[in-house]
Amino acid sequence: MTRILLLVLVAASACSSDGHAPPDGGPPPELQILYRSRDGMSVAGEALAQVPLTLPPQGGMVLLVGMRTNLASKDPVTLTASIRDAVDDQLLSVEQRPVQLKLGSDGWSSPDEPSSMVNWANLPACPIATATRDLYDQPYVLRIAVEDEAGAMAEAKLSIVPTCEPGPDGDLCRCLCDHRYVLGEPCPSS
Repeated sequence: MTRILLLVLVAASACSSDGHAPPDGGPPPELQILYRSRDGMSVAGEALAQVPLTLPPQGGMVLLVGMRTNLASKDPVTLTASIRDAVDDQLLSVEQRPVQLKLGSDGWSSPDEPSSMVNWANLPACPIATATRDLYDQPYVLRIAVEDEAGAMAEAKLSIVPTCEPGPDGDLCRCLCDHRYVLGEPCPSS
């Protein structure tokens, strides 16, 4: 019952955005969570979205996540992403990096060159030695925060479901993201 209630609360807060007003006294910025699809497209995050786990050049599996925001900044902003266990709220991973955003005609900025991995958080997802359950096909809480050079900030949380590719192409992902995986053990190659 507690697990179901927690999932409902996380899903309900999926669109929450907590912004801190910029120093010039303007309205607090807003943020919408995005993720990068397997084909390199920006996708708006929704409650319990199936977010693909990706094999980056550095190894392991990552979630390529980011945001669109109404923060107006020509300079890079600082993107911070984290993932927590939806059951016990354990922090599993954090990644922070400067990213370049591109202003759209609607007044909102999103990752510049979305097909590249550069302007997305490459949030480490697997393997994580402290995980108590598999890191795929189960809900986790994703938090995204952004801050510009002037100190204006916005953040949002969303319940997501990290996913491996189906079939044999996802065998390495399912191996690395199994909570019983021990670093250095062999996995099937795809």
